[in-house]
Amino acid sequence: MQLYLRLPAVGVRKAFPNEDACRDRLINVRWPTGPECPLCSSHDIGFLKARRTYHCRACLQQFTAGSHTIFHRSRIGLVSWFATAEGIIADAADDGDVYRLNARKIQSRIATSYPAANRMVKIIRRDLSASDDSLIIGCICTQSESRPPHGIEENSRSHYTWLSAMLAENWRKDAWHH
Repeated sequence: MQLYLRLPAVGVRKAFPNEDACRDRLINVRWPTGPECPLCSSHDIGFLKARRTYHCRACLQQFTAGSHTIFHRSRIGLVSWFATAEGIIADAADDGDVYRLNARKIQSRIATSYPAANRMVKIIRRDLSASDDSLIIGCICTQSESRPPHGIEENSRSHYTWLSAMLAENWRKDAWHH
């Protein structure tokens, strides 16, 4: 539920409506101080605009924003990755089942093959489970982390009640925007 509360209030598809917006978000999350070579960690980086590719002037390696990440060599666009992660988080917040949104549903939502959807879902679930180091969480969770009010201990019954109330409030806001 805490991840759900950190999703954009307008929804991921509106917050990141196209590939350029998703790529910009990925770049800002991955390299807050500017692009860095994934091989030699150099910051002496050039950009090939026509190919949307970076090149390291130190080791001559070429790379993209998604190189050496969960998005590496994926033919599925970042918009679909972001929206699928949002769906998995929303389903888990709804009933605690991170496995409810399965590959068959994703396959039809993003019009891809079953093996590609299945691989994508597995990668997202694995990345979400590494919450401290999750790239997808950093990319799609734009709201600050919600902390319980003073006096409510985390993982207590009161904390769960507070999270449920916050979730219900966000759903009402979301319904109002649509």
